[in-house]
Amino acid sequence: MKQVMPAPEGNQNNKKWKTPKERQAACKAFCDHIREGYSIASFPLCDHKTIRYYIEEYPVDFPPEEIEQAFREGRHEWEKIGKQGAKGELSGFNNGSWIFNMKNRYGWKDTREFEGHGLLPEHKPDQKPETIKPKSSAEIALGVVALLQEELADDGDASGEAD
Repeated sequence: MKQVMPAPEGNQNNKKWKTPKERQAACKAFCDHIREGYSIASFPLCDHKTIRYYIEEYPVDFPPEEIEQAFREGRHEWEKIGKQGAKGELSGFNNGSWIFNMKNRYGWKDTREFEGHGLLPEHKPDQKPETIKPKSSAEIALGVVALLQEELADDGDASGEAD
């Protein structure tokens, strides 16, 4: 039986994108894909585990801020479709299909429950509105981050392993 030796340290033969230039091009392609409103699962160059691996291992080439921006723009694309459809600007708009899509894609419910993420001020049912203490900007930001993390985690295994 042939003995298999481990690859020498620094060997990158198992890497999909070996150079910074290749990784930056892959990141751009991924961001363009997400920006257009497509899901991570439909990215043709690799699966979500590979993307997560490169985001974690190469944050300079896969800048998290740029990827988060692409996700926001992709969501904006879908919400824009809904807004245009609701205003009657899209011929043949199917609002039931759009709602179903948004529920599956972004976890929408008939009523969003923001209280669990600390986005809305806590209050008692009989409390007067003027006595409710507003949340600080930091508290709101932490709640938004929690929501984004849930959305990203909902797409499957978050192990970060490459293909």
